[in-house]
Amino acid sequence: MKRINSLLVVGLALASSSGLVYASDQTKDKPDLTAPVTDDFLIVAGQSIGQVRLGDSLEKVHQTLGPWSMTYLMGRLGDQVEEYKSGFVISYNTYKVAAIGITSKEYKTSEGVSVGSSPEVVRKGFKGGVLSSYKIRLTDPHSNKVTDTRTCYVYTDAKRGIKFQFGNNEKHSTAWCDTITVVEPTP
Repeated sequence: MKRINSLLVVGLALASSSGLVYASDQTKDKPDLTAPVTDDFLIVAGQSIGQVRLGDSLEKVHQTLGPWSMTYLMGRLGDQVEEYKSGFVISYNTYKVAAIGITSKEYKTSEGVSVGSSPEVVRKGFKGGVLSSYKIRLTDPHSNKVTDTRTCYVYTDAKRGIKFQFGNNEKHSTAWCDTITVVEPTP
């Protein structure tokens, strides 16, 4: 149950931190599925993103990624989520990496899927996935008034250990992946 809560918090943190992305900011080009992917920018389902691996220690991540820009504590010692300016969102469980998220287009899977990919490209590369959705409300921390309502769609390939998030709000929707998260595979 504790692990599920950590992953839920990562999803919510990723959804709220990804911000609103407008179509004019997105590339309309399809990813180059034939371009080679170097290990420094490779997303490996169920294992790693770049040089950050599931199970890495908090200290190792700090050495690899440098200073983080924001931390969310999750109530227990060692359970937290850290955001990095490089686009990483790392969830820890007892000071070990439990989930790795990325919002940078530089990283991609060996199948050619990256942030900015369309749902069709994601489904083509990860055929065993399931689509689900959840709603979040963003509030102003000073007034507690709801500033935005967003439905996030998540395409999850649990057997391989990877999730692709597609967000939207009441004003516009995104037709591209805005976050990729690597988690432990589940049978």
